[in-house]
Amino acid sequence: MKTVWEYSPETEAARILHAARQTAVGFYKTKGFAILPYGSALHGKNLVFLPGLPYLSIPRFWEKAARINVDSLPLKIPPRLLKAVISLLPSQSPHLPDKSLVQLWDRYQNQIIDQIYCLIPGRKDWIKQIIIQPTNYGTGASFNLLTKAPGTARIWLRSDQGISAIVESLLTILTRYEVLNHLSGLWSESEIIVDWLLAYSPLSEILEKIDPGYGMSLTIRSTRIKQIASLTTESEKFLSEIGAPVIKLNTMKNLPDHTWPARQRQLFRLLADRSPDLVTFDEIHGRLFAGHPDSFSLYAISKTVQRLRDLLEKNGVSGSFIQTRRREGYLLYS
Repeated sequence: MKTVWEYSPETEAARILHAARQTAVGFYKTKGFAILPYGSALHGKNLVFLPGLPYLSIPRFWEKAARINVDSLPLKIPPRLLKAVISLLPSQSPHLPDKSLVQLWDRYQNQIIDQIYCLIPGRKDWIKQIIIQPTNYGTGASFNLLTKAPGTARIWLRSDQGISAIVESLLTILTRYEVLNHLSGLWSESEIIVDWLLAYSPLSEILEKIDPGYGMSLTIRSTRIKQIASLTTESEKFLSEIGAPVIKLNTMKNLPDHTWPARQRQLFRLLADRSPDLVTFDEIHGRLFAGHPDSFSLYAISKTVQRLRDLLEKNGVSGSFIQTRRREGYLLYS
């Protein structure tokens, strides 16, 4: 299998816009990530790095970033916006991938891919090519999801990450779509599956040899570590300096929900009024299906929730603000 390592001002600008989008809609906030300026002495899977650029010099930058669709890679970015971000990048030599990392991956790639296919035989030969774009920014890694074979696995790999981040990305590329769409799973549940494979499957024997200490940076463990007050303060200060929007409950309550379909509007107002408390399935049914006591259906409720999440996304707010509690109900994160 061929792995291509590619870097250009265009790929780095696209990465910044990807991270800006996830910042603007509040995705990172709901998943436990802290956003810090690039160059911070801190490192970890729970950190997102952005350069301290004059983003507000680009008219309506954060609004434009929030509208970027990040469901697939490569991103479809308006050329003028991409060019504007490139113009803000500091003049420096292209960030080439670490040669030792490239050599290490070349050495162990086939062994790792074969082991992944042994663990997930239903995905054998799904990956025809891997494209890795090294970057200084964003989360430790971001990637596309494969829904059919064969396909290209595309990975943004942050410069402080190693082989384990590539392996984690490939496992997620092959499994997350089914977890979310066929099993009605959550982002965190998808991450737990991959973390388990990294920690306890035969892959761990390979990683322990070539990427020592990888187990301390498993995604869910990292994002569930309680952030110290100073880290939260530093992140909020940086976001304020770069003019990033901060989504709070009042922000969401000011959304134009009067234009939404009645059922989604009723659900949104119920969740907003009760935030951050849980709203049970029975309470949702009582509000949305009043007068139809025999129409109770968890499927109908989940479809309404998904439509509401889609409406939030269209209005520049991450759908992940609506969080699921298994066998209990939903809540609006605030």
